Amino acid sequence: MHMKKEVMSMTRNLEVLENSKRRFLGEDLESCSIDELEKVEGQLDQSLRNIRAKQLAIQGTNFSSKRRGKSPNGEKCRIAGK
Repeated sequence: MHMKKEVMSMTRNLEVLENSKRRFLGEDLESCSIDELEKVEGQLDQSLRNIRAKQLAIQGTNFSSKRRGKSPNGEKCRIAGK
């Protein structure tokens, strides 16, 4: 009985995740309410902010590595003219 409940719960969770994925991909949006669309928009905005912050962190790491004469993977960089 316990396993049956767990399977049902996991099936519901999978359906929710699949619906969220479709919405993030821009599918099945016509069935969404305005509130649901605003929630998806907020989640996408947050994801973009996270991606941009990560890109800036990586660029900062790359810049400081180059200033020290090393590539991000630790190898020495060749400086033009030297």
